[in-house]
Amino acid sequence: DKLLAHCRTKEIDGDAIEAIFLTADTQDDRSVYLVTALDINNNFHVLEYGETKFLELDHDEREVENQKLKQIASQTGEPFIPVRTLEDVLQTEYFSKKINGHNIGIKILFGLIDSGGHRTNEVYRFVAKHKNLWNFKGNGRLSTGDRYKISKERPKLLLAKSKEFQSDLIYYLYSQRDRRTKYLTLPHAVSYTHLTLPT
Repeated sequence: DKLLAHCRTKEIDGDAIEAIFLTADTQDDRSVYLVTALDINNNFHVLEYGETKFLELDHDEREVENQKLKQIASQTGEPFIPVRTLEDVLQTEYFSKKINGHNIGIKILFGLIDSGGHRTNEVYRFVAKHKNLWNFKGNGRLSTGDRYKISKERPKLLLAKSKEFQSDLIYYLYSQRDRRTKYLTLPHAVSYTHLTLPT
């Protein structure tokens, strides 16, 4: 019930969006992801959440997977939904803004993918291909005073003390400039698994 108070009742104003972020947790058989937007009042809006089996697919791999999905759809009578990868999510344009008379699509500005424990090398290779992605790994052994820092051994790896990192995120969430608005808005039926991704 407390979460329902944060559920959106109207469309998000795309012109008010300043940046869009991706967080993902890669498991052995899938990646669970969450896409959030930050608006001009520092409100966070959950735009999309889900799970995808693949980080990326080349053209031939995508064709094979879509053929499998088409066959399943024809057997079950369910509609065919094409395969979607984490890379597809990364390339999605969520809003369009008019800038100098042109409609410009807004894509994900920055993303963090948890690379601790599951398909680590695959995640590292995927992140290396995308300039706006970084790896994240919880590390309780950081020096006293270091809440998070960039790894010296691996480029694009953010090491963080998970509890302190969560505390910082929660602090920023609850110290927004405009508390009269819903400083966190959620689509209806968002799951707890997806909500815990950013923290």
